[in-house]
Amino acid sequence: MSIEEQKRIGDKIREARFISKLSQKKLAKKIGVGIATISRMELGATTAKFSDIKKIAEVTGKDMDFFLEEPKEKPESTPEKYIDVTGVSDRDIELLKQMADRMKDKEKTA
Repeated sequence: MSIEEQKRIGDKIREARFISKLSQKKLAKKIGVGIATISRMELGATTAKFSDIKKIAEVTGKDMDFFLEEPKEKPESTPEKYIDVTGVSDRDIELLKQMADRMKDKEKTA
């Protein structure tokens, strides 16, 4: 597997985790790996095992194709949609979410 593929799958793992509102720690516990393993998979620094991707799919409610399907077209530029909240408390993460929601509401009314 190429580094680009590893990074693409890692991005999908991160996206599924964020959508499911799971921290790296919680996801790691649910699939039986260490936090460092989740971090390395998300960064594309290691190849995610098929068995781990399958477990992540089950935990997050995503189809395996979500993680493994090749993109139809490569976007020229994709804005950053996620921020790394590793080490941030659940309370502070909730505050960040509330701030983001307020900012989105403000943009809609502007």
